[in-house]
Amino acid sequence: MWAVTIATDVSIVHRLHRARGRSHFLHGHTWTITVEVGTYDLSEAGTVVEFAPIKAKVREWLVQHVDRHVLLAATDPAVPRLAEFCCGGAPLCIDGEPTAELLAKYLYHIFYPVVKELMADRIKYLKVTVCEAERLSASYDGL
Repeated sequence: MWAVTIATDVSIVHRLHRARGRSHFLHGHTWTITVEVGTYDLSEAGTVVEFAPIKAKVREWLVQHVDRHVLLAATDPAVPRLAEFCCGGAPLCIDGEPTAELLAKYLYHIFYPVVKELMADRIKYLKVTVCEAERLSASYDGL
């Protein structure tokens, strides 16, 4: 199998409202989001996927929806109170705690249609990895 990866750094503030300790409080990271795409068949151009379009679409979505945003659980009681301070007018809310694991799954479902559009039936593998700190990461592979 052939695979390529596209990585983008984003700054995100989050908190784990059900956690004990420091993670309960708002804190930020520069997260590295990596999208890995694989196929058994290279394109006629000899590539897994053209880097420029996929990189642009992934980066555009991340910058618009995630970079410099607050990421919270949809059930976090802080959501309404933080709305006026958030880029775009509201925090980005996901189902469950905004951990690296659940963010990877959330982003997988965002990026799968993007990759599918660019690769059609050649896509055989997609993995999203969220690196919260230099040595801490979580991945989701839904195929």
